[in-house]
Amino acid sequence: MVEALSIAQKMFNQRLLAEHSMTHEEALQLWESLPSKQKLEDSLVQINQQLKYIGLQIVGIRQNNVLHLCLICPTADDVTKGIGQYPIHAHNYTRLILSHLVEHGETKLTDLKNLRLELQEGNLDLPKAEEVLHDLVEQKWLHECGNNKVDLAPRAYAELSSLFTQEFGMEKEDLPQQIFYA
Repeated sequence: MVEALSIAQKMFNQRLLAEHSMTHEEALQLWESLPSKQKLEDSLVQINQQLKYIGLQIVGIRQNNVLHLCLICPTADDVTKGIGQYPIHAHNYTRLILSHLVEHGETKLTDLKNLRLELQEGNLDLPKAEEVLHDLVEQKWLHECGNNKVDLAPRAYAELSSLFTQEFGMEKEDLPQQIFYA
């Protein structure tokens, strides 16, 4: 039988769920502010034992020598596939953005906005393209790099690595290191 989560673990989960991802340093600061005597890493193992029953998992992603913790859905469901979140042409635009970033890395927002013109089906106006990009940054699928550029964020690598390797041609060796707390 799996132990019930402590109040500190529940509070940690709520914050990580709200944030989508955070650096390990931010996670440690949060953990130290909560009423727990357990080490964060030990607690992550226990949390993951509970989360697996609802199809979620906390994983670590090391990107640019910084460890990030991400709360992900490791199996594709309607939410992770984007079904219902956007109309199909906005969904296809999101795939174009991700594919472009896998191939080219850090990219100017204006170049990503212009990708909407390459859509085969449907049309996406500039305000809708800007809304999609804003949502991707806000939900931490992309991160802002400065100079009006964005790149793939740790959450994208954690949750979409199979899409990147199987459909977009990224080599598995090029993925950031993933750490599983099991």
